[in-house]
Amino acid sequence: MTKVKLVFISVLSIFLIILVWLYVIGYFEPKKAGILVESEPQARVFINGREMGVTPYQNSFEAGTIVLELLPVDEGKNFLPFDTKVSLAPGIQTVVKRVLGAAKEASGGIVVSFEKIPGNKDAEMALVSDPDITQVLIDGIVKGFSPFKSDSISPRDHIVTVSAPGYSEASYPLKLVKGYKLIAIVKLIQKEAPPPEEKKEEVKVPRVKILDTSTGFLRVRESASTTSKEVARVTPGKIYKLLEKNEDNTWYRIEYEKEISEGETTGMSSNKKDSTASGGWISAEFAEIVEDL
Repeated sequence: MTKVKLVFISVLSIFLIILVWLYVIGYFEPKKAGILVESEPQARVFINGREMGVTPYQNSFEAGTIVLELLPVDEGKNFLPFDTKVSLAPGIQTVVKRVLGAAKEASGGIVVSFEKIPGNKDAEMALVSDPDITQVLIDGIVKGFSPFKSDSISPRDHIVTVSAPGYSEASYPLKLVKGYKLIAIVKLIQKEAPPPEEKKEEVKVPRVKILDTSTGFLRVRESASTTSKEVARVTPGKIYKLLEKNEDNTWYRIEYEKEISEGETTGMSSNKKDSTASGGWISAEFAEIVEDL
């Protein structure tokens, strides 16, 4: 009996020594929760209203919910501040990445936090976004649209990509942890709308219509005179581009197609003909303007 007591006392003493040692090294103290905050541009970090430093900022706190605020260091550029509530999980690092823009549409980023999963599950993921419906890819494979939930993603490193029409695509390396649900809140940055196209003023081209004549044609002359050389003939009903008018608006200079032979351009005779735009004068008495500037 005495030997049994001695063994019991010895075992109890060893157990107490181990407990004391574990207590000394902080084994029974609750695990701290980490946080990493990054921003572009650099920002001052406030946690629960207290200034803690500037980004990039990393520290550990008691697990629980904190209020995080980011105020741009360069206040002269009118970047919008950012604030949010963040849940810190023991033994896990929460990550906040933020682009501070001059407007809400130009601001974006991600907040990644974790919460313990009851039971013996591997890992879960939940993602919400702004805008509400975005396409979610994991490791380059389309998995669905936000709000997105999954309990079938392995607990390891992944690349999560979020995209939506009219917004810049965002990709983040995220690590799922066994026994925890990863919660990602993503805000996409809206693309700048292209500047409106400058509306070109439509230029109306003045044209003239050839009226009926007793001869069935109208002479086109080299200059604004009935004694000038005839260079072509135009047919009533046809419409031609108006190039200019004389001073008293009695003659119109029009653009017409003049037929030329190959011999005229090469100095050799030929039956082959071509056409080129040329200008000549017609009497305004037998023409009317159908479209003016």
